[in-house]
Amino acid sequence: MFEVLIRRGEASFGPLAPDEVKAQFEQGVILPTDEGWFEGLGDWLPIAQLLERLAPMATEARAPSEPKVEPAPAAAPDDAATPAQIVRLRALGVVGWDASRLKREEAAALIAKAEEAAPAGRVLISKMERMGLPIEPGLTIAGARRRLESATLLHYLAILDAKGIRYVPPITAAEAEELAESGPPSERQWQRAAEMGLRPPPNIGQRSLDRILEQAAADEVGIIEKYFDLAIRSTGCRGITRQQVRDVLRYLNGNFPGWREQDGDRRFFAFVAKFYPHLSGAAPTTQATG
Repeated sequence: MFEVLIRRGEASFGPLAPDEVKAQFEQGVILPTDEGWFEGLGDWLPIAQLLERLAPMATEARAPSEPKVEPAPAAAPDDAATPAQIVRLRALGVVGWDASRLKREEAAALIAKAEEAAPAGRVLISKMERMGLPIEPGLTIAGARRRLESATLLHYLAILDAKGIRYVPPITAAEAEELAESGPPSERQWQRAAEMGLRPPPNIGQRSLDRILEQAAADEVGIIEKYFDLAIRSTGCRGITRQQVRDVLRYLNGNFPGWREQDGDRRFFAFVAKFYPHLSGAAPTTQATG
């Protein structure tokens, strides 16, 4: 049988048939940055060149008179193992699992257990050497990552302390790095997050909170439309505007987190009546909407 090996950084997995290589590349399991090799090649090839070499072999592997018809893949459940986890399990040589039944948490546990025993590869060792960290024989992948995480965290905590940037323990190396590089969120960002009913983690950086606010603003448009549609069909909300709907929603988000899970429609109409009683014929209120 024709066998292909795939290499990604310090790890390799396979063997795979030519058709499997093509299918896994199209599914995103094999990445454009990977390399491949099969017997007869002098060296590893970038995946694009490898696919060109494999194309005629994959075609010849099928009988012309009986074309192979692949059944449509069933939709994976939400908690199914990710393609990246599958690749990692193969690269680590973990056996005894079924990709069609493996759940995400189970895959994560198998990977963590394997990395506690598998020796650290050249990529991790190189990173440790650049940071001047000690490397003893038998160092595992998990051990190397913990040591790198600890050293990186100490490095960025020193930068945060020097810049006078506050943080809340416990903090990860990734959080400390972003706080040091992009800075903490501004007061206006925190205010916008509260208005939208968001509860970002305490050590979030300015860049990450910007992305969250951007997504939340896009989601908010749909929520405003939903409640505006409900309001204009109500006799107690004649003439309500989208801005008024937005103001009520932001007041609720800022003062009653989780209100939408607690009879949200009733609460919305109660606060519309409180802030805008003139919509149903009463005198306008002077209550600020925040």
